[in-house]
Amino acid sequence: MTNGAYSVSWTKSQPVSGVSSLYTDRYELFENGVLLSNVIPPNLSASITGRGDGTYRYNVRACNSAGCSAFNADKRPNLGERKGDT
Repeated sequence: MTNGAYSVSWTKSQPVSGVSSLYTDRYELFENGVLLSNVIPPNLSASITGRGDGTYRYNVRACNSAGCSAFNADKRPNLGERKGDT
């Protein structure tokens, strides 16, 4: 992690509720409960930049035209004071 920049990654999510296929057209990435970005498969990660000290909570869910899956487990990077930062 350098100057508040890091990557958040996940594995393929559970199927979207009510859909028989595993087709996912996007992953929704949330930071602290707010939608941060839509990630298009086959990508299973997102680059995060510009974060200050603190703890951030990330959740991802798989979505398609029928709806979205439940959220995955929390990912919580903790950005403490870094040497060289002022």
